[in-house]
This record gives sequence, C-alpha cells and structure tokens, in this order.
Amino acid sequence: MQTELEVFIGTKAQLIKMAPVMLELEKRGIDYYFTLTGQHENTMSDLIKSFGITTLPKEFLPMKEADSNLKILFWLWNAAKKIVTSKRVLTKHVVLVHGDTLSTLLGAIYAKKIGGMVGHVEAGLRSQNYFHPFPEELIRVLVSKLTDYHYCPGDIPLNNLQGVSGQLIDTKKNTILDTIQLAESKHSMLRESHPSFAVISIHRFENLNNVRRLQKIVDIFLEISKEISLKFILHPVTTKILKRKNLYRKLSEAKHITLCERMNYFEFSKLLVNSKFLITDGGSNQEEAHYMGLPCLLMRNATERNEGLNENVVLSKYDHTIVWDFVNTHKAKEWKFKKLQTSSPSKIIVDHLCTI
Repeated sequence: MQTELEVFIGTKAQLIKMAPVMLELEKRGIDYYFTLTGQHENTMSDLIKSFGITTLPKEFLPMKEADSNLKILFWLWNAAKKIVTSKRVLTKHVVLVHGDTLSTLLGAIYAKKIGGMVGHVEAGLRSQNYFHPFPEELIRVLVSKLTDYHYCPGDIPLNNLQGVSGQLIDTKKNTILDTIQLAESKHSMLRESHPSFAVISIHRFENLNNVRRLQKIVDIFLEISKEISLKFILHPVTTKILKRKNLYRKLSEAKHITLCERMNYFEFSKLLVNSKFLITDGGSNQEEAHYMGLPCLLMRNATERNEGLNENVVLSKYDHTIVWDFVNTHKAKEWKFKKLQTSSPSKIIVDHLCTI
C-alpha cells in the first residue's frame, strides 16, 4: 500500500468497531498512524490491550467526554481553531474516521487541512432530521461532504448517499459483526446458565438531557425490575446526569437493580450473551444485539439503523404497551445465539484501501 493511512478514533464505541479493521491491517503488515482524541482516555488503553492491537496511539486533540451539547459545540470550536493553525501537509494520505461523533467530524476536517483524503466507515446512516438525533445527524451530513471513500454497511446507507461526491463502497454489514466474531473466538460465547437478568444501558443526549423523559425511563426500569433483575451498565455521563437529576439514588435503592460501571467490550459481550434481553438507546448496541440474536428494546422514538427491526429489535417509542409487550414476551423466553456469517466488512474495507 503506497498511500499513508491514519486511523482517527475518539470514543470507546468507535474503537470497538474499528478494532477489526486495525487488526486486519496489522495482519497484512500494513503500517498506519493511530490517533486518539482522548474522549474516553480512562478506558482506551485497556481496550486496546484486550483487542491485541499493537500499533501505539498518539494523542492529537485532548478532549473529555461531554455531558451536554453546549460542551460539544465549545470543544468543536476550540478543536477547529487548533486544526486550522496546523502546519502539517501530506500527500496521498487517507484518514479513516468512524461513525457520527464530534471526533468523526474533527478527523475529517483534519484530513482535509493536511491535504489528505477521508475514508468514512459506517457512512450513509440517516434519520432525515437534522435535530433528531442532534448533533449526530448533522455530523453525518457534514462528514459526507468531506468524504472521499464512503464505507457503507448495506443497501440502505448506500441509497442514502446516491449523488454525493466520492466513491461508495458496500461493506455489506457493520464492522461490529467482525468484533463479535473476534469476541466469539477469544472468549466462550455460550451461556453459563439459564439467564435470570436483563441488561440496560442509556447514554444518548436525547434521553439524558430531557428531564421528563429521563424520569419516565427510570420509572419504567423500576417497574420492570419487579418482574426481572436488571443490570444497569452506567456510562460516566449517565452517572453524572442521574446524580444531577436526583435519580441515581432511586435506582441504587431498588432491590433488583444492580448498578455496574462500564466494562470492557469482552466482559460486556459475555454479559449480553448470559442475559434475557437488552434495553438500550445505543445504535451500536442495537447492531450488536441484532447480529447476536439477542432480544433488544430500543428506548428511542426513531432509529436511523435498520439492523434487527421487525426481527429481534423493537422500537419502544416510550410507549408503555410496547415496553410491556416486549418484557412479558422475553422475560421467560429463551433465545439462541445466531451462527455468525463468515463475510467480513473489515476485510472489504482493507481490500479497498489496498487499491488506493
């Protein structure tokens, strides 16, 4: 590969999805730069080690995990100023960015500033509403305008990008499929016993920054815990806002809710496999549950991701009837781990990079 390659990562979720791409590069002996922005700096080093990634990262823009959209915009402004003053100029340089976070946009701006090209992994997701989810949808649109190579996970994302500049590459599936296969090869994904609990995870701003909605979600969890034990995986931002809104204590005092710190990917995957079902607002969790076959209830009004809908994934729309239909269906039901496909989105991406 004659083109210089850089992988630009901001969040833990991005690293989880990009790890199989990075490992495929290393397997083929392809050198690349690894840039971290530092949003989840406390957990990144352990995650890198657990995946066996050997390329060491360098920090580019020291950021912290935001708990409000205002902080996101503030960091974007400061980071953009730093990029604009950068003197670095390269040719034949591809920067791989992932998803729809602030770091995705920063990586794309950075690539253009140094005269490079942008490869966007997980390109083409759209809700068709700039303000839902905000700022993710706006970031997707902006990044697509800067992208040279759009790596789209399937037909719907491909169709969403018809007419944009740059080359469209169909990766068929999301790279999280490769991550799950990696977890399956490294750790036993079989149930240790009959599941007796469900997993919950809430971290999106559309839920956390809406006080009435967050209160409703907490009340739903308290009701569900009377029927089945719950393990609540807490992101740092979730913990902070629950405490700020005086909701953390209600959850901590609930008899059948266990509050758990965010864990590494392999521990979380094993927890999911040994659970009854998952309740989440995370798009990556939705995709992961779909590929596993795990029943999943999405705590959102809408999702830009098609994976699992009308199959094992149910969109709650915060509707009490939908929530309880899901819980009552799956609290005493067994589900089977899917036999994962052998196709590899990460290999498709690296195959294409080798042609640039």
